[in-house]
Amino acid sequence: YSDAEFYDLAAQYILLGQGVLNGIPMDKPFYAMFLAIIHAVVGQGYEQTINLQIAVLALMPAMLYLLGSQMINRPAGLLMGLLAAFHQRNAIAATPYIKISHSKLLLTEYPTALLLVIFALFAFRWLRSGQQRTPWSDAVLAGGFLGLAMLVRPNALMVLPVVLLLAWVVN
Repeated sequence: YSDAEFYDLAAQYILLGQGVLNGIPMDKPFYAMFLAIIHAVVGQGYEQTINLQIAVLALMPAMLYLLGSQMINRPAGLLMGLLAAFHQRNAIAATPYIKISHSKLLLTEYPTALLLVIFALFAFRWLRSGQQRTPWSDAVLAGGFLGLAMLVRPNALMVLPVVLLLAWVVN
């Protein structure tokens, strides 16, 4: 879990006003900025930092509920949200036995997943709307959340070709 130290160190440099990692290029600057904001709000305590991160990342089940309810129906959304909550519970419980990323660690996998779910929500709304209303607001929001996800983990860019292909097929 040495990545957690690396991201927190980058956040500390931001708080000192020396830029991300004192000017050294970093491929995950938004997560370092997120941690810097958390530290600015709650201070330097690890427990307080993790608790605020968990509170923000607790949006995942709610966002999955919204996505599932818009794509299929409310029971499907409820099931998606419950499965996400159980996934986090089991991941936290399994940490002593296997190396796994979850919301109680300073790692980028779960924040990226949250941003990609929000991206999928707006992308679905945009693609579903077609010509019925002005879809550009959803498209811009989807692009913004995909951009944020790419600033947390660059491999989030891999979903873009699929979405562009779907947009071409729909339109």
